[in-house]
Amino acid sequence: MAQNIPMNLFEVPRQNIWNSFSNHLEGSHIGAFLIVSSSLLSKEAKTALLNSSKALGYGTINTTFLTLKNSDDSDTHTAKLEPQEIFRIVESLDPLCVVVTDHEAIEEIARAFRARLEIETPTTLLGHYCCCFNDFERMLDLEKTKQLAWSLLKTLPKHN
Repeated sequence: MAQNIPMNLFEVPRQNIWNSFSNHLEGSHIGAFLIVSSSLLSKEAKTALLNSSKALGYGTINTTFLTLKNSDDSDTHTAKLEPQEIFRIVESLDPLCVVVTDHEAIEEIARAFRARLEIETPTTLLGHYCCCFNDFERMLDLEKTKQLAWSLLKTLPKHN
């Protein structure tokens, strides 16, 4: 009996990732613009990153948030992704751009990819355009550091 195979074979691993790690993922299933944080971002930080994604042409339809630690409803247990899970998620989503928002997330991504990541300078992560922030949320507190963050985000390729 013939099976229904998705027209886009990249959809299969993406859907499997969303099914397995939905408590760590939020936003678009496409994931062309991936934002990685160690814990949930503030509303202000999320809005700033979504606005940056829109300004670069990705918009919400292509933006995915990956939270490495996720608390369940009881607040007594925190599920933390293992390096091999982080690698699998990122590579299955296959983003064009990866934005890492904090020092802990940088360390975890670097461990997962066995890579050295530059902080607050344009870099790549196994072929993905990447920019890493020591503390993106804190950068939003001052106009000078907010502009520095935006100037780094603008180095990511635009989506047409």
